[in-house]
Amino acid sequence: MNTVDLSTLKPVVPSGEVDLPELVTDVIKWLEYDVLKTNFGGLFGETAYGMSGSMESALFGFLAALSSQLYLDALYLNTNLGPTEKSLEARKRSGIELIAVYATSCLSTASLFAVYEGVKEPVKLGILRLLSGGVEACVGSTDFNLCILTYEFDNPVFEESASMQAEIRALVVALVSLAAQLEAEVVRMVDHMFGWM
Repeated sequence: MNTVDLSTLKPVVPSGEVDLPELVTDVIKWLEYDVLKTNFGGLFGETAYGMSGSMESALFGFLAALSSQLYLDALYLNTNLGPTEKSLEARKRSGIELIAVYATSCLSTASLFAVYEGVKEPVKLGILRLLSGGVEACVGSTDFNLCILTYEFDNPVFEESASMQAEIRALVVALVSLAAQLEAEVVRMVDHMFGWM
């Protein structure tokens, strides 16, 4: 069994020290991604170059990470901002280490944004279905998907004029109502299973 001497461990960032270049470039990365997505989203449509929305987001994430990493290295190389160890590491990188850092940063960010775009719409749709009352109305339906689609068609979800208080109230009402509906459904199923009713 391997043991680790806890006295030899060092914190990643010493307490009280903020990695300002890392923070700034993370914000830049998200902003650049948003600008690319806004200005060039759909340009690489499925018919033109065979790219799906997730692939397009991966490309935009890759470009945003490349630019962000260039800014990060420039800040570490030309300023004394951030931890000294990271500045020294950036100044002493070999060519192979430089390629490895950029490849890791770009590919991981491309994966992040591809997954982000892939799950954003289904999660948003699920939340809207819950808040609109569609889930509550369709619990127990024999064809849940058809029921929810019909509910959405008959009851448009979006209302631009709702205040924050009205949205929070709608969320609480929808969750309480859904919980009551699910409780009634569980009681009905248990009664049916054990033949109490």
